[in-house]
Amino acid sequence: LTLMNVQSFYQLLATGLIILAAMLIDRVTRGRG
Repeated sequence: LTLMNVQSFYQLLATGLIILAAMLIDRVTRGRG
């Protein structure tokens, strides 16, 4: 595993976490509203 692969992997992981967080926030706000 090269440094470039690690960087792209963490970038992909960060993107997935952001999408997951957005989905959770959307679900919580919809549940309250």
